[in-house]
Amino acid sequence: MENRDNWKMTSPFQPGASLVAYLRDSGGRDQDLSLEQQEKELRAWCTEHGHSLSQIYKDEATPGSSIVGRDGFLNMMHDLKQGEGDIAGLVLWKYNRFARDFDDAQFFKADLRRRGYTIHSLNDNVPDGPDGRLFEAAIDWMNQRFVEDIRKDVQRGLHNLVLSHGCLPGPVARGFKKEPVIIGKRRNGQDHVAHRWVIDPDTAPIVRRAFELKAAGATRKHIHAQTGLYKSMSGYNPMFRNSIYFGKLDWGKGDRRIIVDDFIEPIVPKELWESVQRVLDRNRQKSNGDDPNHPRRKSSPLLLSGLAYCANCRTALSAVSTQRPGEKRYFYYRCSAHTVPERGCTHTRVPKEVLEEAVIKQLTEHILAPENAQRLAGEVLEAQQQPKIDTTALEKERIAVKSQIDNLVDAIAESGQNPALLSKLDQLTDQYEELGQDVRAAQTQNGVGELTMDELVKSTSELAAKLKAGDPEQVRLILRGLIKRIEVRRTEDKIEGQIFFLTPIEAFILSQQSPL
Repeated sequence: MENRDNWKMTSPFQPGASLVAYLRDSGGRDQDLSLEQQEKELRAWCTEHGHSLSQIYKDEATPGSSIVGRDGFLNMMHDLKQGEGDIAGLVLWKYNRFARDFDDAQFFKADLRRRGYTIHSLNDNVPDGPDGRLFEAAIDWMNQRFVEDIRKDVQRGLHNLVLSHGCLPGPVARGFKKEPVIIGKRRNGQDHVAHRWVIDPDTAPIVRRAFELKAAGATRKHIHAQTGLYKSMSGYNPMFRNSIYFGKLDWGKGDRRIIVDDFIEPIVPKELWESVQRVLDRNRQKSNGDDPNHPRRKSSPLLLSGLAYCANCRTALSAVSTQRPGEKRYFYYRCSAHTVPERGCTHTRVPKEVLEEAVIKQLTEHILAPENAQRLAGEVLEAQQQPKIDTTALEKERIAVKSQIDNLVDAIAESGQNPALLSKLDQLTDQYEELGQDVRAAQTQNGVGELTMDELVKSTSELAAKLKAGDPEQVRLILRGLIKRIEVRRTEDKIEGQIFFLTPIEAFILSQQSPL
C-alpha cells in the first residue's frame, strides 16, 4: 500500500471479519479501474487488516448508470438479503463502482445497512457517523453528475456533427451508404473523419420497390421474398416507419431531438411514404386494437388492453412495468408509439391501478347505477321491436369492393408506384371497412332477443355487482362488453380520459355472449 493512501489503512470492521467485495468496470482502457486492479487492492487491504473475503461479485464492461444487466450486483444483493453466513459487510474499491445513479446508490446502500451490513470504500474518504452520510450522499450526487455530464458532452458533439456537417453516427439505413468527410483536425494533427449518408445505387431501387409493394398491401413475407433486404422480416416495419427515406431527419429524443426537412436526398416520394403509414396503421389496428380475443390482449396484465388509446396520437396503449429487486412489480399504460421517433408522441405512462379504478368507478356509480338501469333497458326493449335487417346486400357489396382492391393491388405490384392508383386503393380500403362496420351493426341489431324490462334491469345490476367483485377475468369481459374505446392523456399533474361506450344494444348482446 502506498504512503499517500494512509487513510486506506483504517478499517470499520473487527479483525477477522468475513466480508464480500463488489467489483465493476465499464470496459474502458483505464487499467486503474480494471477488475484485476480493483481485486488486487481489495485483497491487499483485507490481508493488511486481517479480514477474509468470502465472496467477490463482479460485473465486467458494465455501466453503473443502471442496475439492468448487472448480474454480479443483483446476485450480491440477493445473497446478502438471504443473510446466510456471518458476513460483516461489503467492501468496494470506490463508491462509483457500486452505482452511478443517485437513487440506486442511496436505495441499495440503505437496504444493506438496515440489514446490519457495513459498507466501506477504499478510495472515498468518508468520516463515520451522520456527517459521513452527508459526505456519501454528495459523492453519490457527483457520481451521477459525472455520468450526466458525459452524456451531455457526447450528445452535444453528436448534434454538432449532424447540424454543422450533415453527418450521422451509427449504422447506415438500408438504401444508403456512408461517404467519408473530413470535418477538421484532431489534437494529434490527424484528419477528423466523419461520414455522411448518400444514396446507394445498388440497394436504393430495392428499397423503393419494397415501399411500393407495401403501399399496395403486400405482406412482409411477400416483400421479404421479393427484396431480401433483411435477414429476417422484423427489419421491414422499422424501415417503413423511418422518415429518412423521404429525406426528413428525425433523430434523438426529448429536448435533444433534431428534426430537419430535406436533410438528405430521398429514396421514395413523401406521398408514397405516407401511403405506407396508412397501410401500417390499418394493419396494426386490425391485428391488435379491434380484436379483444387477440392472444396479446387476452394475456395482458392490463384490464383495458385493446380498449385504451393515446389521446395524443390515437395509438393503442400497451403494458410496461418496473420492479426493484425483491419488491412488487408495478404496471403502467404507455403509448405504443412512444418509442417510435417519427410518430412524435410525448405521452407519459399512466399507472394501471389509477386508470382502471377510475373507469370501473365511472361504470358502477354512473352508467350502471340503478337510476340509469331502466333507461338503458328501455333502449334495448325498443330495439327488440325493430324489424330484422337483411345483411345479404351489404355483404355482396363488400365482396365486390374486396375484388376491386385485389385487382388494384395486382396492378400496383405489376406497374410500380402510381399516385392515382394508390389514392384509389385508399378510397376502396376505407369503403371496405365502412361496409364491414355496417354489417356488424346490422348483425348486432338482429341479435337482440326477447326479454322483459325486469330481466333487463336485473342484468344491468348483476353487471355492476360483478365489476365491484373484482374478479379480473369477469371484469375484463364486462369492460369489453360495455366500452368501445378509451382515450387517455396525462399532463404533469393529472390524468384525463374520455370513454366511448358501445350502444346499449351492442353492450347487451356482448354481455349475453360473455361466459360470466
